Amino acid sequence: MKTTLFVALGLLLVVGAQEHGELESPSSAQLLKPKPEQCAGCVEAFDLLNTLVGDIRKINEREFKEHTSMACRILKGGGDHKYGDVCKALNKNSKYIFNYLKNVAHGISPEANCWIFLRCDKPEEMDMAHPETLAYRRALDSTPLAYTQALAN
Repeated sequence: MKTTLFVALGLLLVVGAQEHGELESPSSAQLLKPKPEQCAGCVEAFDLLNTLVGDIRKINEREFKEHTSMACRILKGGGDHKYGDVCKALNKNSKYIFNYLKNVAHGISPEANCWIFLRCDKPEEMDMAHPETLAYRRALDSTPLAYTQALAN
């Protein structure tokens, strides 16, 4: 009885939210691909960040955040808006990006990082022989069994 009541209330809330435009339907909620200029700005930002940071294994999270802020100030200083989205994402998520780059990817790879974080085009040179691509594959593979089987082959 209680389960039926909760399900009915849940359905009413979802239907009401859809009618008022508060909840998108699954067909209208699609992953938006960034514009080419945004991807170019992303690659340039990560390239500059790589230059400023050097070996990411030798810095801490606070230093990474400082380097990120400096890179964005340099890039946005010219008034170019293509860096806005990537700088907003870098600043807002610097803790998670730093942990990923340091502990999973073990370095900064501008094209690959833009593919991971902004969903820009996948770099052609990514192959399974490159150490960080194993980490990317692990992060993106939602089936642990498939990943284990792929490693066994």
